[in-house]
Amino acid sequence: MGHLLNEMGWIEGAICLACLGGIVLFVRLFWRRQKQAAFIAAQETLLLDLEQRVKQRTAELTEANKLLQQEMNERKQTEQDLVRFERLRALGELSAGISHNLNNLLTGILGPAELLDIVSSDPKTKIYTEMIIQSANRAADIVARLYKAVDADPVGTLERVSVDMVSEEAISVTRPRWKDEAEANGIAIEVVTSYKQTAPIRGTEAELGEILINLIFNAVDAMPSGGKLTIDACDGDDADQVILNVSDTGIGMSDIVKKRVFEPFFTTKKDVGSGLGLASVYGIVRRWGASIDVTSAPEQGTTFTLKLPTWKGAETDHVEAELDVLPVSTTQKRILVVDDEDVVCRIIALALSKNHEVDTAAGGKEALDMFERKGYDIALIDLGMPGMSGDRVAQAIKKRDDRVVTVMVTGWALEEKDARLTYFDDVVTKPFETLDVIRHAVGRAAALHDQRLKEE
Repeated sequence: MGHLLNEMGWIEGAICLACLGGIVLFVRLFWRRQKQAAFIAAQETLLLDLEQRVKQRTAELTEANKLLQQEMNERKQTEQDLVRFERLRALGELSAGISHNLNNLLTGILGPAELLDIVSSDPKTKIYTEMIIQSANRAADIVARLYKAVDADPVGTLERVSVDMVSEEAISVTRPRWKDEAEANGIAIEVVTSYKQTAPIRGTEAELGEILINLIFNAVDAMPSGGKLTIDACDGDDADQVILNVSDTGIGMSDIVKKRVFEPFFTTKKDVGSGLGLASVYGIVRRWGASIDVTSAPEQGTTFTLKLPTWKGAETDHVEAELDVLPVSTTQKRILVVDDEDVVCRIIALALSKNHEVDTAAGGKEALDMFERKGYDIALIDLGMPGMSGDRVAQAIKKRDDRVVTVMVTGWALEEKDARLTYFDDVVTKPFETLDVIRHAVGRAAALHDQRLKEE
């Protein structure tokens, strides 16, 4: 019996020992699983954090790539603008010389034509001279527009300009083209405008009108079957700008045309225009310190976007001084005409010799020699001459006799502050619209000379 009890105790002990082992094993397994769970949670946290960092880095790289692409596009645009600027600068230098020479030639055409018209009583001759004068004036206008289109230097005074007012005037002026003529050809063009609290810009009304008229005509030509022309203006995000858009629903442009659209004499029109309209627009915009861009695609219409500087001053940039206008004098004067173009000298002499004593010189040295021998009251001097420029001739004459009235007669376009104007009392631009222009200039010069003699 005791032996049996001993065996049962041993069994119970074994069972207890087994239970204890199981409990220990369970605890160990439990802690192992807890550690594994904690490890997995930590791994998941790290993975989630890694994913977030990857997403953030990807977003940063995407933004950096976007900025880089934007910078590349801006640099490409800048390079294109520089190429265009250099091309226009070179063309500007070339056109300045061409304009001067052509203006001299046109003076030699207009002057004789006018003189012939005066002396002739033949009706046919008058018809022919009128045709010559009209054609020469058209050529002079093209020369002036060419120079203006490529001239980057500001000329004249900028003023306070109302965009909506000038836009409405341009629409009214061009109405015969976009409405009357279009409707006569069975074409309907709708004009839509929108002006959203636009600030006044810094420019000139005449040039803004020229810009809008050219863009309207360009839009009308691009809509041979009709369409919609939209002009809208609004204040830019930058308070220093006004955004002006001129859009059409016309035939659009290819990328090649877009790149060349502002080049002088470039045109896609057949037998129409001179190719200076958009070049003139570009020239004006650059002189204002503004910008113009074009957005277009074939059959998708075209939009010209101008970013114009806002007006920051008072009503005007300056107060116009009241000019002391001298009366035109009829006193006979001794006049010296200095020009290397013989035909110009002869024309001016013919126009003035009825009332004045006129001599001519073909250059600066000859003019100064003649002045030393004879002396003159008035000197009409060309600016661009070989050997000795007109401003040096005027300076030398003024040193000899400061009472002499010097008048620059030139085909060059000069700024008001040009140093070469220092020794001149007046300026007359070639070609003369009529010979009365030079006669009136001499009349003013004669009055000024009379005044200087009285002041002695």
